[in-house]
Amino acid sequence: MAAKPEVLNLTLRQDHNEKTWWRPCGVAFLHRNEDSSIKSITVKLDLFPNVDLVAFPKRAEEGSPAS
Repeated sequence: MAAKPEVLNLTLRQDHNEKTWWRPCGVAFLHRNEDSSIKSITVKLDLFPNVDLVAFPKRAEEGSPAS
């Protein structure tokens, strides 16, 4: 059975008439391996409700990213 991902609520800061508002804008899910390293990150944003944004950490065999 796969472990449940960590859930991070994302907020967006908005300034309006000298007041600061924090509004929810999405959720990030951190998926971890058995050794607690991050396997992948999935982000759901209110701006794109039907799109899952996925990020994977760099693998050691990939080397450094191109500049």
